[in-house]
Amino acid sequence: MDFRVILKNVNYHLSVSATHDATHDATHDATHDTSNDTSINAKQKRLLEFCSQAKNRNEMQAYIGISNRSHFSKFYLKPLLASGKLRMTIPNKPKSKNQKYITVSV
Repeated sequence: MDFRVILKNVNYHLSVSATHDATHDATHDATHDTSNDTSINAKQKRLLEFCSQAKNRNEMQAYIGISNRSHFSKFYLKPLLASGKLRMTIPNKPKSKNQKYITVSV
């Protein structure tokens, strides 16, 4: 007498989703349309004005209408931090739940 047990791979959708996201990001980066750059620049300027007083990430994302955290980080937050136009209020703890961002006065 034999019997077979078939277990459902509960992580299958996670691995398929991760593969899809990586492929989508690579395709998006390779075919990036520069006409979107003006929209990104305009939203970055709005963020800098909005952050004249310290704001957290969720407030910033809601203000410009971006719900995807990684997209927001890649196209808005990281470029503004790298350019020195925006700074962290807790720079030694970049992943702190209390982290806020403020526009650098020139």
